[in-house]
Amino acid sequence: MQKEMQTAFNDWADTGASRDEIVINKPRTIEGVKRIKLGWQGSKGRWRLIHLNEFGYTKMGRKITPAGIGTLRRIVKEKEQAYQKIVAEELKRHL
Repeated sequence: MQKEMQTAFNDWADTGASRDEIVINKPRTIEGVKRIKLGWQGSKGRWRLIHLNEFGYTKMGRKITPAGIGTLRRIVKEKEQAYQKIVAEELKRHL
C-alpha cells in the first residue's frame, strides 16, 4: 500500500516531500478492530498539507483544486477488496 501511495504521488509531485514522508504503521487491534495507520512523518512536515491537497481549499473566495485532489480516497477504494481478501485468508489460516 505504501509503495502504491508513493507511486500515485509521483504523478503530481513537485519536490517529492509528500511522497517521501508517507509512513504506514504495523497492524494493531484497537477495541477489537484491526487497524493500519497511514500518515506522514518527516522533517518537512507535509502532514499539514495533505488534507488541503486531498480535499481542496478556498483561497480569497476561489475554490482551489490541487493536482492530487482525491488521490488518497481513490487508492483506498481501489485496494479495499484486496485488503478484505487478505484479512479473510489470514482468519481462515488461523482458525
